[in-house]
Amino acid sequence: MKIIKIILNGHIKSLTENMVNKIDTKGIKKDNIISYISNNVSHKLIIDKDKITLIRENNEFKSIMEFIYNKPSNSIYLLKENNIEINIKLKTTSIKNTENQISIIYEILDSKEKYEYKIEMR
Repeated sequence: MKIIKIILNGHIKSLTENMVNKIDTKGIKKDNIISYISNNVSHKLIIDKDKITLIRENNEFKSIMEFIYNKPSNSIYLLKENNIEINIKLKTTSIKNTENQISIIYEILDSKEKYEYKIEMR
């Protein structure tokens, strides 16, 4: 269990509406987990053989998204103040996971919005 400090650059980008949330921060990598904070939201990426799970959380919400290539999956968006849980179906159309980069393209099935999540690590 080696802990490595890393520098992350990337974005979460709406491919439908051309909006971008940039990621430019420091984080840690421990085994198959990458953790960092960006825009006052903590992010945890859990990288497994067949899927990548992204957990985003702050005082207002918690989002758990599972990315499984070419398969629909359920995601959860919890609004903490009102304790409202919203289930969101998404489909991952592309996953690239290398030593220094993760790139995921996915679609929210109900709204047909497409997003790209991409981080580069060094």
